[in-house]
Amino acid sequence: MRVLWFEVTVPQNYSKHGFHGAGWQDALESIVNDFKDIELGIAFESRDCSNKMQIINEVHYFPLCPHYNCIEKLKSKTSWELSRNKLIPLSINVIEEFKPDVIHVFGSEWCFGQVTEFTDIPVVVHMQGSIPSYNNAFYPPSYNEWDEFIYSFTHFKWKNLFELPMAIKKQRTWKEQEEYTLSIVKNFMGRTEWDKAIVKLHKPDANYFHCNEALRPYFINTELEWSPTTNQKLILTTIGCSSLWKGLDTIVRTARLLEEHKVNFEWCLVGNICYKELIEWKEKILIDDINIRLLGMLDSEKLVNQLLCTDIYVHTAYIDNSPNSICEAQYLGLPIIATYVGGIPSLIENGLEGVLVPANDPYILTNEIMSLAIDRERQIKYSKNSRKRAIMRHNPKIILKDLLNIYNNLLSN
Repeated sequence: MRVLWFEVTVPQNYSKHGFHGAGWQDALESIVNDFKDIELGIAFESRDCSNKMQIINEVHYFPLCPHYNCIEKLKSKTSWELSRNKLIPLSINVIEEFKPDVIHVFGSEWCFGQVTEFTDIPVVVHMQGSIPSYNNAFYPPSYNEWDEFIYSFTHFKWKNLFELPMAIKKQRTWKEQEEYTLSIVKNFMGRTEWDKAIVKLHKPDANYFHCNEALRPYFINTELEWSPTTNQKLILTTIGCSSLWKGLDTIVRTARLLEEHKVNFEWCLVGNICYKELIEWKEKILIDDINIRLLGMLDSEKLVNQLLCTDIYVHTAYIDNSPNSICEAQYLGLPIIATYVGGIPSLIENGLEGVLVPANDPYILTNEIMSLAIDRERQIKYSKNSRKRAIMRHNPKIILKDLLNIYNNLLSN
């Protein structure tokens, strides 16, 4: 069986360098490539037009490099339409060259699912996030786009003032692009009740298949497992605050409350931290002054070490599907407190595998952190149950079996 994937990030085996935020796709690639009855091709957008098609470890890699003139580059800052018009013809060329039996598209947010209009080959879209829902939670309560304008103006960030209106307009066209994709594609796959509901809302007669997400090999292969720590201070960890909907404002407010209640803690943030200055300005406090430590990007080994010395993993997003950060923390057996949003309730059963709290409620979150921090019995209970579920959910053999069943189902129909 020949299967062609469309991804929005450069596969790790192709680039061989840099950080790869879509490590779970690389993990799934490794699982599928070990199954020799599938001949895999992967197409992806590349900004380096010197990149050519390569075959590496029997996988065909097709970089798609759209060319933009100066005017087109400016237009592309306000709309996704131009990108779509460039990428779809390039995608059709790859389909004609590779001649797949099945086309597997990662992400309904991107234009690649729209190749279904130009081919009779079955196309399945693998749900990731969903821009209409994300746009609904784009700004936290009490925040809006005027905050960004005022902050940029008062802090002399002239580039932001010029680019912000274009970015806002482009975000709206991104929503329209996904809604169109959801309306024309017949087959979807996902792993939570949330992404299933999104599919059925936009396409009631769509076929929806369940397939869990692969985790990075380092997490699957490590024999390390979380156990209650002996830290002198409470260590909290959160991974990923790259957008406002990830809840950095909630972290700041909760950290301030923990300080007011004399909790000896340190809150470690991993990853690219965006909007830090905006939130400090809005909340009228510096992150460094409330025991929040920015660790930056960490590779798998360093991240595992950080999680193993953590007391509680905390996830504060306003919207999310099935964040890898939670899944990886579960796999190691960390006690978890997360917001009850999106697909997270499909990952964690409240009171059995962790604690689910309302979004935008730093008071409840503070109380739950303080309560769980001194309850070793609950920590161990959550750790054991959560890890057991994660090991079953992310079993590579089961994921491969489910994926093959989906591909065969598409072919038989």
